[in-house]
Amino acid sequence: MEGTATDAIDAVARNTARVTTLLRSGLDPNQQVARSEWTISELGSHLASGAAAYREMAEGGESPYDDLGARAATNQARLESLGERDLSALADVIDEELASIVATSRGFPGDAVLRWHGGLTMPLRPYLGAMVGELAFHGQDLARTVGRPWTIEQRDAHSVIDFVTFVTPHILDPVKTRHLDVRVEVRVRGYETSTFTFRDSQLTVMPGGGHRPQVTMSVEPVALVQVAYKRSSLTRPILTGKAVAWGRKPWIALQFPGFFQAP
Repeated sequence: MEGTATDAIDAVARNTARVTTLLRSGLDPNQQVARSEWTISELGSHLASGAAAYREMAEGGESPYDDLGARAATNQARLESLGERDLSALADVIDEELASIVATSRGFPGDAVLRWHGGLTMPLRPYLGAMVGELAFHGQDLARTVGRPWTIEQRDAHSVIDFVTFVTPHILDPVKTRHLDVRVEVRVRGYETSTFTFRDSQLTVMPGGGHRPQVTMSVEPVALVQVAYKRSSLTRPILTGKAVAWGRKPWIALQFPGFFQAP
């Protein structure tokens, strides 16, 4: 099974509506988001700022995040420059910016390539998947903070996996992958298989399997993206059967999420 650009566009629209509905539901803008340095209004500002950046890139503009290593500092500067703290107004910005992206993306060919952060260019599906990840996980953070239900659907996890698979070579942890020489096959249940080859502090991701891996992982899609976005360790999915690993070096599976920084 392979995802389509239409699947990813629909996922952006669906998760935009979920997030902005929550922002308009009478929350306290000054409440601290659980496990975060941000307040709810700052989280909303981050999403609004990010939506504007993605819309600008979809229209052919440059990303304001020209250095992936400086994303946190750039993000803080954009938060301060936005200035808006009213949650309904922030929800309006998010809706408007992402509606523009959805409309623009529907006119792109499926093999379109867009500018992304850090000077990278990115195919349309992972580009859209990056936005789905932002919306799904910040929405989850917000919902957990205020005690509201939030689930990430498997079809949305597929779009996020497209992005994670593309971006992993650019977000390696330089310390943990130094001198690493291993090949990991990741089978996403009901979706796609990719093979990650680490060598000399570099990563190559190949579609499909059969590349003689030292370890093979079978992972449920939602569990995989929860781990990739540092919302869960891999231990819980293993204990619940949502992830299994085998091969000559099965212990590498537990180390695998640590090879990357958060996307």
